[in-house]
Amino acid sequence: RGAEFSVAPGMALRSYKITDDDEAGTTNSLLVKDAVEHILRYNAQSGADKVNIINISYGLDSDNAELREVFKKAYDSGVTIIASAGNGANARLVYPAAYDFVISVGAATKNGQIYPSSSYGKIDFMAPGEDIFTIDGNNGYIALEGGTSYAAAYITGLAALITEAYLAKTGRRPTPAEVYGTLAKISLKMPNVQAQRQGHGMPDASKITGVI
Repeated sequence: RGAEFSVAPGMALRSYKITDDDEAGTTNSLLVKDAVEHILRYNAQSGADKVNIINISYGLDSDNAELREVFKKAYDSGVTIIASAGNGANARLVYPAAYDFVISVGAATKNGQIYPSSSYGKIDFMAPGEDIFTIDGNNGYIALEGGTSYAAAYITGLAALITEAYLAKTGRRPTPAEVYGTLAKISLKMPNVQAQRQGHGMPDASKITGVI
């Protein structure tokens, strides 16, 4: 549902649950690790139809060696990992966004400023994170206040468009480094914003085909 309103409506999605069954939707390193391992097993068995982008619009407060290892294994196998920076409004990113091989995404307001709760530090890119139009739980749509989770999903959509462009031109999927490099090439710096708060800035999807 809602594909007609998405950044990359032609993208095929696979969903993996990383939360408990309680109403709070809490998670932990083990649940996230299990989901990534499931993706790796799927990729090993699926031939050409592999998962090549992981979006995790969720963050854990502390590092975990096993979690870092499984994400690094996914990255080394060719999977681009995109994660929300966190909504702590401080210089402490959540994990896995804090890992150097993960694309970390901060949130911007409709006016092109830093979203108030968006964390900063190792930020790679910015994306819309205010009043995001999305589906609700009652077969309808709603504009949510937002945050870095929505911004990370937006960058994931751009990564999907980059993948489509690579497939069309070269017949292969891009590496994580190529996805990152393309995003950097099409990004514009937000004016009067420190580098540690915006990274490369805001990517412009209309420029993708011109740089690949």
